[in-house]
Amino acid sequence: MAGDAYTNIATRVDNVDANSAVDINTLMANIRLGAIRAWSTSTAYTVGHKVRHGYTEYLCVTAHTSGTFSDDFVDSLHWVPQGDYPGCIKIHPVTDKIPADFMEIDGDAILRATYDVAYKILGVIYGAGDGSTTFNLPDTEANGSFIRHYKSGTSAAIATLQNHAFQGHRHAELAGSSYLNSNAAANGANGVNITIGTVSTTGDPITDGSHGAVNATSSETRPTNMAMIYIIKVL
Repeated sequence: MAGDAYTNIATRVDNVDANSAVDINTLMANIRLGAIRAWSTSTAYTVGHKVRHGYTEYLCVTAHTSGTFSDDFVDSLHWVPQGDYPGCIKIHPVTDKIPADFMEIDGDAILRATYDVAYKILGVIYGAGDGSTTFNLPDTEANGSFIRHYKSGTSAAIATLQNHAFQGHRHAELAGSSYLNSNAAANGANGVNITIGTVSTTGDPITDGSHGAVNATSSETRPTNMAMIYIIKVL
């Protein structure tokens, strides 16, 4: 059945455009969100109450009278998100078509008031923005960085960029690495100058004959990888 057939018999919960032609996506969004009201301050909420703040729905787990949503959610733990919550990070397969409630983690400065819950969670650990009205998102774009799970004593501190490194090691000598040089000319016709030493540099890497070809060297140390982008929920 065509979409118009559905919109002609549907009634929006807010009674706007009731029983009239309306875009089906707009219609469904109002039907879904209409039953769950937006959070409001100075309101008495009971356990089990559901609200929406930004693009996220929340369930009340402790009875309280609301103050600011960011305090009620982050500090007082009155609300539990029903799905992803501001501050959570996901992997997105393309550079466009990012959901409206997410942003790429590219270090952008965004408004503290607009993205209040994300600001309450992140604070200024990734940058203070302009110092008063904005704060910075994490930035893995600038250096094409990988995200590493935090572990004390192994990883860098949370929110700290750790540069690439190679584990400390040595190379064993290979057979034939020493050399002997005889140079009679250095001490005249009857003299012999003998130098014994070791090779101080090596050539380009080559296969050991057992583990396949050696890949080309580059300007960075990296594992085999496939590029996607990280996005963070902000609303």
